[in-house]
Formats: sequence, C-alpha cells, structure tokens
Amino acid sequence: MWKRFNPWRSWRNSGLLLAFFLISTIAQAATLDFTTQSWNRFVQQNKAAIVVFTSTDCSHCPAVVEALHQQLQNGKQGHRVPLHLVVMDGADEPEALQHGHYSLADQLWVFQGNSAALQYSVNSKWRGITPYIALVSQQQADFILGKPDRARLQDWLEKIKSTYPAK
Repeated sequence: MWKRFNPWRSWRNSGLLLAFFLISTIAQAATLDFTTQSWNRFVQQNKAAIVVFTSTDCSHCPAVVEALHQQLQNGKQGHRVPLHLVVMDGADEPEALQHGHYSLADQLWVFQGNSAALQYSVNSKWRGITPYIALVSQQQADFILGKPDRARLQDWLEKIKSTYPAK
C-alpha cells in the first residue's frame, strides 16, 4: 500500500503552502497598530475621514461598513473620503480579519493594548459598543453609535467638500 513518490504533488503542496503564507503575511502587513496615542495623531492630521470602530464579534458592523462604503462610492459629492476601520479585538485573531467587509477599508487598524484605555483615548463617553463611527474633519470628530442616517452623512460630506480634494 505504499504510494509512489510524486514530485508534482510535493511541489504543488509546497507552492500552496508558500502562497498561503505570502497572502497571510501581506494581509497582516496591511494592518496598522492603533494605540492610545493613535487617535490624537489621526485627528490632528486635519484630513477628513470616516472611522468605524468595530470588533470581530459585532453582528451589525459588516452591514454598516458595506452601507458606508456604498454611499461613499455612489455619493455625488465629487470627493473621495477615506474609510478607516479600527478592529478592537483583532490583534490576537489575524484570521478573523480576512472577512470581506474588512477589505472595503482604505486602511485597517487593529487595537493594541488595554481596550478601556483605548476607548477612553478616542472618546471618554464611549463604552465600547460597536459599530462606533467617527466623522473626522477640521481636527475634531462627530461620534455616532450605529449607522449614521443618510441625511446626516450627506450633510457632513457637503460640509467637508471644500476641505477635501476631488477624485
């Protein structure tokens, strides 16, 4: 019952393993660490952005991220506002960050450190409930718990129109 040595199978399996390793390394390299100092630096850049704070177990987050992405893509504002996702619990679970809605982000961040301290550094009133959305502009942020309604998002996009470059 000995199987004959098949060099093709051996090389194919090695190639698949190498491809998996490279893809997972690239996916992990695309994430940035989010620490207690990150939020202030991010806001002080004076660039408009939408930041969604999420977690790997948030059941509402994928739909909210997809809706925001869709609205930004279909918006008539003539500007491209970046969509950032900050995953609160993904540091120890890189395989969980492979889900489709994470790929919609212009930049994916992962919380590093104590969650309570990180939440407090973003907004002292935030208790860690997700999705938590920040509309960032002019070195400040408007916070929304859950999906922002279309009118509020559109008003914000119009407000920042003059400060953000066209597509």
